[in-house]
Amino acid sequence: MIAAALVLAPRPAEAARLRVALVLDGSQSMRTQDPGYLARVAAKLFVDLAGPDDVIGIYEFGANARSHGSATGAEKERLFSAIDAVSRDEWCTDWAEGLDAALAHFDGPRPQGERRLMLLLTDGLYDPDRSEASYYTSDGGRAAFERATERVRDFAAHPCSQATSALASQVEGAFVGRIRRILAGPARERGVSIYTVGFGTDLGRESEAARRSRELLAEIARSTGGGALVARSGADLPAFFASIFAALVGAPVEPPVRFGDAGAIRIHRGARSVSVVVPTSDRELRLELDGARVTRARDDYHEPAGKPPEGYRFLQVDRPSPGTVTLRRASGDDAPLSAWVIQDLGLRLGLVAPEGVVPEGTAFAPSAGLVSASGETVPLSPEFLRNVTIEVECDGRKEARTLVGAERVSLECGVLAPGVHRIAARARHAAGFLSVDEVARDVEVVRQIAISIGGAPLAFRTKAVPGFHAQTTAAVRSGALPIQQRFRVDWTGISNVADLEVGPSEVALEPTKGSFLLSARLRDHESLRDVSRDYRGQVQITPLEPRLYAGEAAWSVPVEGHLDAWTLWDYWELYRTRILVGLGILLAVLWIVGRLAAAAFGAKHKLYYHRPDETEAAASSVRLARSKSFLPFRSARHPIGGDGKPRSARRHCVLVATRRGFRIVPDESHVVEKLEAGGEEERRQPFDGRLETRYRTGDFVFWVSRE
Repeated sequence: MIAAALVLAPRPAEAARLRVALVLDGSQSMRTQDPGYLARVAAKLFVDLAGPDDVIGIYEFGANARSHGSATGAEKERLFSAIDAVSRDEWCTDWAEGLDAALAHFDGPRPQGERRLMLLLTDGLYDPDRSEASYYTSDGGRAAFERATERVRDFAAHPCSQATSALASQVEGAFVGRIRRILAGPARERGVSIYTVGFGTDLGRESEAARRSRELLAEIARSTGGGALVARSGADLPAFFASIFAALVGAPVEPPVRFGDAGAIRIHRGARSVSVVVPTSDRELRLELDGARVTRARDDYHEPAGKPPEGYRFLQVDRPSPGTVTLRRASGDDAPLSAWVIQDLGLRLGLVAPEGVVPEGTAFAPSAGLVSASGETVPLSPEFLRNVTIEVECDGRKEARTLVGAERVSLECGVLAPGVHRIAARARHAAGFLSVDEVARDVEVVRQIAISIGGAPLAFRTKAVPGFHAQTTAAVRSGALPIQQRFRVDWTGISNVADLEVGPSEVALEPTKGSFLLSARLRDHESLRDVSRDYRGQVQITPLEPRLYAGEAAWSVPVEGHLDAWTLWDYWELYRTRILVGLGILLAVLWIVGRLAAAAFGAKHKLYYHRPDETEAAASSVRLARSKSFLPFRSARHPIGGDGKPRSARRHCVLVATRRGFRIVPDESHVVEKLEAGGEEERRQPFDGRLETRYRTGDFVFWVSRE
């Protein structure tokens, strides 16, 4: 047993699509009632059907209970090994022990969206260990019971023997009481639905003990929202397990597809997976699905002594395309077959009813029906719908009927008085093969609200300057809101509103807070400096649900705004510092450039000049030295005058320093002649001069030379 218990390590509680505890009867009677180990086959089928994120725990019970651990549906081989480890060598059949131990698999409250199931599989009557003190009300009672049972020869070997004393009923009463405490306490608190599957000849007897066992199995299932099944034989179990799984994942449970060599399967739109289960004793049977790619296939069989093998063939298709596929026999005998098809649609209950708040005088007619996870109506077979009852409730009034011949069940509630009204819908399957959550909502009917909303005009006169922000307060001026309401604020009626950032576009007002701010600011003030515009119109305020309001539910707040264009003084005020800094930088750059230009006249250069009628020996000279003044341009420019002197006011040309020497710039009314051997050349445009070359302008000859 220690080795069996260590097959799987226990897993902590975590959110999953399905969290399932398979609770298997491990008593010795299973050897005779289920010689082909079909209980194990059925449990493995449930594991086959499980998705990779579903969490499954394996539990065994007899006189006591033990856990074989848990794993996800992705670890199927580990779960199969745990199922095979169920011993079937216990004397007693104590359902309470099995239920109590398996509840540890569901520690903590049920996470949102997780479905929790315990599946109790037993072959016969409840038969607890009568040597356990927990089933006696006192030590004296136990001693009396032991004296009364001394006549039972095999009591020591078989403490579960049926006793005829009065204390036997006391033990049974304590056992049933313990079961009911488990159902009303831990099972309900943890949100666990329990399905019970009983089979074997013992349960089929007409004895009083068999009747009480059947009734207790039904009570266990009914009190937790599950289902109770009694199998005529072990061959029914694969179909039962497939149906229970289908109910949990939201798949319609429909009659099996019956076929000889081939059968048609219609795949519904929105099916997340399709599983096909074919119970068969033919080990040579091979099946194919034409029109769909099989993602997983498996089979499982057990052979009771002297009987043909019993088991199932399993095929699965993930994310199938809607349409029709063909299930085909590829090999095997010619015996007719039945296939259970499970399409994972996420079947749920859809409720059509008003939401939130509605005005007085509204007529209510809520309806409910079964839809897929995507909200689409699913075409379900009449055989399935005949067993489904949908109940729609409105303020305590109820309408319940099946969906045969209709897609929905409706309830005419009529016109309801002001106040809060509850609308709910529930669905159940006669055999428990439908697991969908109840849907409910509260609807508040209110008298039509009579209010007015207004405020002072949003008035402003501004220029396009940073930081401009205009606002005003709008509020409920008369009347009162009974509950929070939302209103739409429409600014499209304001001229030139594209220039503005305005808000809000939607507000929520409450009974204790009936005001809000309307604000406007310039979207891009720099692009609007030269613009003069008016912003005038009405801000419209309307409720999101106008039916709740008496009269015309629309109010407005005026906008009166004007934008003035900038003047030069505005630019100077804004950019004064930048302008002054820029001028300073410009002067500094000019000064640096002048210094560099003046440096082109080396300290050892001289300007020589004389009149044409004088000899060169009589020429005067001016040293071209770097100026020591703050402005460097006096040494960078040297005017040549007509009175025979440099820097004369009557200048004929100007010598300008350059990086390579100097440039001669004639005055507009004068020419400069270049005196060369072989002829003279007149220049009226600026040109680069050369050292030692003689030039004449009017009655003045000059040249530049090194000292």
